Amino acid sequence: MLLPPPLPAVVALLIVLGVLFLGRRLAHKVRGDRVLPLDVAAGMVTITTGMTAILHLLALAQLLSVPLLRSLAASIGALGGVEAICIWRKRGDYSRPIVAIWHESKGLCRIALICAGIIVMGLFLASLGPVSDGDSLSQKPPAKPEA
Repeated sequence: MLLPPPLPAVVALLIVLGVLFLGRRLAHKVRGDRVLPLDVAAGMVTITTGMTAILHLLALAQLLSVPLLRSLAASIGALGGVEAICIWRKRGDYSRPIVAIWHESKGLCRIALICAGIIVMGLFLASLGPVSDGDSLSQKPPAKPEA
């Protein structure tokens, strides 16, 4: 089942936000109130590694099925929706450091920030377009065998 654009990008974003949600919770569990951004990143890597290891073990044991994978992705995506709401409520806390970095930077650093912003915007706009062969499973009907 292929979703029309931009829904695949939305689903992918929700899954990433779900991993962020779980990584943030793990960082708070381990570090308490002294959580740094590096701790959240380490929590995200730990969650991703744990999920990958569990899924590989299930795949090797031939216990994985498509409905199980879809339900797992939907669960993580739902957590991503919760994280999106939390980020939206605290959006001022996230924008202040970016503005401060912009004001403190000069010359080459500002050019790098502009380039990063253009890349992010380009990737966002590309996700709104049609599915291409590079990221599709099978967009063309199967060829008819020649007689």
